This record gives sequence, structure tokens and C-alpha cells, in this order.
Amino acid sequence: MSSDDEKGSRPVLSRLEIHEMKEMFTFFDKNNDGKLDKDELKKVFQAKLWNDKFLEDIFKNADIDGNSVLDYDEYVKLLKSLLKDENEDKTDIRNALRKHDEKGKIAKRHLLDYLSDFSIPNVNDLVKKADRDGTGHIVIEDFLNLLVEL
Repeated sequence: MSSDDEKGSRPVLSRLEIHEMKEMFTFFDKNNDGKLDKDELKKVFQAKLWNDKFLEDIFKNADIDGNSVLDYDEYVKLLKSLLKDENEDKTDIRNALRKHDEKGKIAKRHLLDYLSDFSIPNVNDLVKKADRDGTGHIVIEDFLNLLVEL
């Protein structure tokens, strides 16, 4: 990786995370050229249900050298930036829910009220899944982890 990455602005990756990224990269690099084209990258992100326009924007920003493919370094920088965004999103949501925090839990009705401002598919199913013990109180960290899985 280049030394121009700003320390502290990107999450530090563990060896396991780097290994998993490399495995994913290799898996999706179907032609084994050491690069991902748009179609290969699209397959990486289809599980996130991202639309083509969003993917196009991500690819354009990640393709630093403008050669219409992502080499491994560009791919890792992309994933690191997405991880950073994901962590920031979790922090933002955690802070917003804090006003209803009851010892690390939130009442189901408060959570549904908060989520009504967002377009989250199957929000009731998601909240039901988060309410693992059926008490109507959801562990905030468990809910945040479910959101990340979407």
C-alpha cells in the first residue's frame, strides 16, 4: 500500500481481515488477472443490494488510475473506506439511540419510532429478529450488528 494513506483516517486491519479480503478478491477475480472489472466487483456487492448507479459511483472512485479495473491495492482501499463508513454509521446510530438507552437496551417501540425515518426493508422483521428473547427490549449492539449484515 502507498505511504500516503493518512494514519487514523482509515481503520487498521488485522491479519485475518487482510487474509479474508485477499480470499474474496481471489474468489471474485474470475479470470485470474489480479484485477476486478465492474462485473466482477458487482458480484462482490450484490449481497448488499446496492443498485447499479451506486456501484458505478463506487467503482469510479475506487479506480484510482482510471484503467477501468481495480487492482488489489485499489480493492483494499475501497474495502477499508467502506469499513470506515460502516463503523461511522454504527457510531451515529448508537449515539442517536443513546437517549432511549436502558442499560445497553432499547424498547422496541422507541427503536421502531427511530427507524421510521429511514427506508429499511422489512424493518419489522429486523426488529423482531433483534428482540431475541421476546421481551420487547433490544440489545443495541446486537441490533447494530444486524444492520451491518443488511
